[in-house]
Amino acid sequence: MLAGCKQPEDAKKAGDALIQSYIYEESTPELKAIFGIDDASMIKENQNTFVSSIQEQFPDKSKSELEDFQQEVQKHLEKVSSYSIKVEDESSEKATLMIAVKGLDTDSGTVNKEIEKLINQTEQKITADSSEEELNAVINEVSYKSLETMYLESPAEEKAVTVKLELEQNPDDKEKWQIVNEDIFFKNIYEAFGL
Repeated sequence: MLAGCKQPEDAKKAGDALIQSYIYEESTPELKAIFGIDDASMIKENQNTFVSSIQEQFPDKSKSELEDFQQEVQKHLEKVSSYSIKVEDESSEKATLMIAVKGLDTDSGTVNKEIEKLINQTEQKITADSSEEELNAVINEVSYKSLETMYLESPAEEKAVTVKLELEQNPDDKEKWQIVNEDIFFKNIYEAFGL
């Protein structure tokens, strides 16, 4: 009789825990009870993904420099972005949540103006005598500074982007949720936050 009472955590709480851990990199130990996911390894994986994706573009930047940059991006994201969760449908077997996100507006006018200014300043450093090596160094530097500007100066989007989160009861552990189309959800939520 008690087996019939087993059901996952409240869907809104599950959605909140997911965002706090995956996006804001907050310690969220309840993720283990809700999804069977270790929050510390999720956070570490996100940080590594961010750092390695930038390191591919800027191999001359040290890993510690990029880790510091990632932490700055995280602080800025926490300061300017926001989200709200609306539960559309919830039962003990499945739930549908709509997450309205106002993420980083990395394409805002102010960001673009700053990047334009950086490019103009850089063009002044280039002379007819500049070697290809010097040109590449200048281009790399302005590209990295533009990336910093894009992530650290961006305001929040004015209009929220809605991301759908579908949950279903884990068939192997009735007290846990599992995410339907997990890869698609994580990609969409990451993009919605401007990451």
